[in-house]
Amino acid sequence: MSKLKSVIQQLQESECQEIQDRFKQTGAWKYMTLFNMLREGVLNDEKMREELEMNNSAFYTIKSRLLDKIQEYLSAQFINPSIDSSSKIEDIPELLYNTQRNKAVAILSQLEVDMQQQDNPYKLASIYNALKKLHINSPKFYHYAQMYNRHLAYTIALDKAEDLLIDFFRKLADYELSKTNINLQLLSLIKQELHNVAKLYESHHLTIYKNIVDICSAIYLPQDGDHKAQQPIELMLNQMEQIFNQNRNDKDYMYLKLVHRYLAFEYYHIIGLHNREEEYYNPINENLSSFLNYNHCCFPSKFLISKAERMMRINKEDTMLDEMNELLSEYVPDIQDVPNYMLYCLYKSICNFNLGKYTEAAGVLVRMSNEVSFKNYYYAEIEIRLFQALCYLLASEKELVMTHLRGVSRKLKELEEDIGYDNARAFYRLLYMVANPTSKNMAEKIKQHADRFKFLNHGEKKMLTYLKLDDKLINKLSELEFEEDKI
Repeated sequence: MSKLKSVIQQLQESECQEIQDRFKQTGAWKYMTLFNMLREGVLNDEKMREELEMNNSAFYTIKSRLLDKIQEYLSAQFINPSIDSSSKIEDIPELLYNTQRNKAVAILSQLEVDMQQQDNPYKLASIYNALKKLHINSPKFYHYAQMYNRHLAYTIALDKAEDLLIDFFRKLADYELSKTNINLQLLSLIKQELHNVAKLYESHHLTIYKNIVDICSAIYLPQDGDHKAQQPIELMLNQMEQIFNQNRNDKDYMYLKLVHRYLAFEYYHIIGLHNREEEYYNPINENLSSFLNYNHCCFPSKFLISKAERMMRINKEDTMLDEMNELLSEYVPDIQDVPNYMLYCLYKSICNFNLGKYTEAAGVLVRMSNEVSFKNYYYAEIEIRLFQALCYLLASEKELVMTHLRGVSRKLKELEEDIGYDNARAFYRLLYMVANPTSKNMAEKIKQHADRFKFLNHGEKKMLTYLKLDDKLINKLSELEFEEDKI
């Protein structure tokens, strides 16, 4: 009661008049009556309660709400009403050194509520540091000191979670191009550590980070052991969307919404719900140039491969090159981000391939191979070498075909004990047979090898999913002719 009375009596006449006008406009007569009685400071609590004709419970409730309303008003008027609460944190020294104590506490208390809603521990730490200084002779000093220390620790936890998110997507990119168990184990450890951090605090930011990692684990990694989804993916997607809707002023969420769209697109694309997939495609595609820079919070270039698969499914693969030149005209890839750069170049090569520009398609991958190393990226090396060999095959460059096939053969022998590359071996045999024909009935033989490749092409080492191995391509391969002296 003393705090409410003190705050009201420290208000300037113009502030009192504005508050009274607001109560009149909303018809809050009891709030205005209590406000005026406290401002006059004549009646005690019992007399005011009787005047308002309220019981004890209702009286104390209205006092608490009156204080909240005054704090909201003071916070809104602090510095500049057009400035949002987070910007006002910079003016805390003005409250500490040039504002009456109770009024400063009232404003800081409202800023505290605003920052709690925004889940902003960095600015909450500044608020609690100021409140601590304003209560050096009060028992509340220890409460605010504890809250200050807690939110300092929380800022460290949030930074740690963001670092773990970066580490997860670095390792996920490595895993996607290598398919090695060591990367799979590291992903499991990173995911568990992020879960441990998220358990420490009630935070919607930590929930968003955890859901991003959990969804990516569920859709990209083998679903056994540590990577099995603990919640339904759609439930996590809905939870993320609900958090975004409740925190529309969060600047990070303005961009993370696109990550949510990407996760939803990838999920529905993978499970084959193409109608749902289409709902999320355009927002990503329209912002593709900027989205490809989101490598710290997702695996953006994976969208390019899914996009190529989609374009093949809807029979628009011949439009990909023109669309790429339009959408990515200002995009500059980061060569140091090897996995994302490799997939970007692969996508560029696919776009040329689908227009029959086989030499250009192979050339993109040759330049990429000269710029980055395939070291430790066994899966990507095999897939890209096979795709290059196909490009050279269709360009009637038999010598280059055999060069790439020999490289694939050596790599497959190195990985002989690694199960899961039977699909690559089947596609290798298909290309080798076309380059070295021994039968007149080539179309039938090619179709048999293509069918075997399709049968074996599943699981985590599935590859070349952007190729349409249909009758048109099979007939084109069967009609190829080579000069004998080129070998």
